[in-house]
Amino acid sequence: MPIASVVIPTYNGSKFLTQTIESVLNQSYKDFEIIVVDDGSTEDIEQLLKPYGEYLRYLRIENSGPAAARNTGIRLSNGEFVALLDHDDIWAPENLRVKVELLHKNPECAMVYSYPTLIDAIGNVIPQESPSAFPSGSVFEDFLISNRIITFSCTLIRKSIFDSVGLLDDRREITCCDDYDMWLRIADVSTIVFSTDQSVCYRIHGDNLINNHDMSLNSHMSVYNKILKESKTASKMPIKKLSRIAREHIYEKLRQYAYKFYYDRSNYKKTRELLWRCILLKPFAFRVWMYFLICSLPSVLVARLRSAKHLFSMNPKHSHPK
Repeated sequence: MPIASVVIPTYNGSKFLTQTIESVLNQSYKDFEIIVVDDGSTEDIEQLLKPYGEYLRYLRIENSGPAAARNTGIRLSNGEFVALLDHDDIWAPENLRVKVELLHKNPECAMVYSYPTLIDAIGNVIPQESPSAFPSGSVFEDFLISNRIITFSCTLIRKSIFDSVGLLDDRREITCCDDYDMWLRIADVSTIVFSTDQSVCYRIHGDNLINNHDMSLNSHMSVYNKILKESKTASKMPIKKLSRIAREHIYEKLRQYAYKFYYDRSNYKKTRELLWRCILLKPFAFRVWMYFLICSLPSVLVARLRSAKHLFSMNPKHSHPK
């Protein structure tokens, strides 16, 4: 049996899929299996993968969404550890070795995660500002405030934890945040360790689910409400503390999505709506008020003021995985 199972869900991923598979085959750690789950692609993924037949298992399922495809791969996996690799991301050769070693050294830990390098559609590195903190250990409260893991591709998970927390929630209403839901469920019952290696390349391109901001915001709020109701850790927290964390989390998410609608969509009406919800939570947030007032101006004037981007003290790249 392999030590690690690499599950790659794909839907019409022919543009990047072979690059992703090659990056797995080039790992310095070789005790792994690859499982590609085709989520009902209209492209001929099976034909594309024929040259890799001896290196992987391929399964096509009816189109059910990425969480269902990942769950299928997890069920088929034979490894002690499971990596859920997106079909457009890339691993550096040391990725698996470093993360497998960390899980072996920390038997009480259910998952290892790292921070990725961002790349564009053709592989160019995108400059970024990394978060200031990467928590390890009992991280539920910290993760409740903010999702620290950008993409599934940055994680390695002990397969046995799925017996405790269940598989990914594949309901359509949380499609964009099934990862965050899983991180919180794992953190609720086990420890999580941060790995300092930056051996994952997370690709930002037009087909990423993260670009659907409306869906992502609604999904995120659904997950957060669900976790607050079901979490054992949250149920033991003082109401005042839980309320403070909830308000802080919701404020940050609303502010991040306001940023996205302002810069990615030029949707000033939606930006203003989200900022007003921020103001109701934090009435004395100067920068939020400033942007709210800017977005109340005629669109032509707002467009001219968009060069003031640096006034927002948040980075949208840190908010959600694909």
